[in-house]
Amino acid sequence: MIQGNTARLEYPVLTLATLMFLAVSQDLSVNWLDGPLFVAFFIGFMTYAVSLVRRQMGFEELAEFEAELEELGAGDGPGWLRITLCTVVGLLLLAGGANLTVQGATDLARVFGLSELIIGLTIVAGGTSLPEVAASLVAVLRGRDDVAVSNIVGSNLFNLLGILGLSSLLDALPIAESLFYSDSLWMMGVTVALLPVIFLQRRLYRWEGAALLAAYLAYIYFLVSQALR
Repeated sequence: MIQGNTARLEYPVLTLATLMFLAVSQDLSVNWLDGPLFVAFFIGFMTYAVSLVRRQMGFEELAEFEAELEELGAGDGPGWLRITLCTVVGLLLLAGGANLTVQGATDLARVFGLSELIIGLTIVAGGTSLPEVAASLVAVLRGRDDVAVSNIVGSNLFNLLGILGLSSLLDALPIAESLFYSDSLWMMGVTVALLPVIFLQRRLYRWEGAALLAAYLAYIYFLVSQALR
């Protein structure tokens, strides 16, 4: 059962963000004028979502949450220096891994004679989504269906608004015409199709999950068949 703000707030915002992406990328680019809009939208949404959750929490729940935070802060855990060092090292390793992923995907595309766009939409996209897949599967096995769905919705929102917005601040991002008129429409179609299911039905049945998986496989087949022509 999809409960809470995921159905009422987060998924409608994801649909709106997808529409906004299609609107601003009509010129086949996401530039430094679009980036601040994306980042501001993301920050505004996160600020509102956090304040909404705090208002929805009861007094006892909020007091218990703050007590747990104080207990963690006063514990004998690692010091701030160690935490900061681990964070910096993790970020450096993440940046290095991302660079190796991009380079490996580029080389793989050349070996198989496929475009970098195809590799990015399949192998790279699938690889970077594995953490979300693992987290959602664990949440489902533990009966936390809402966590499974909100994890995916939150990840898509962060990718679309946060990552795309910050990246375009560094340099304008050109969008291939085929990506805009084909892949973006696939993304928009699936997002809009799921809106009434999540907003009204509040659950995803097995046959609907199978339909989504079949749609993704059809999309991959369409990509590869177009590339091999």
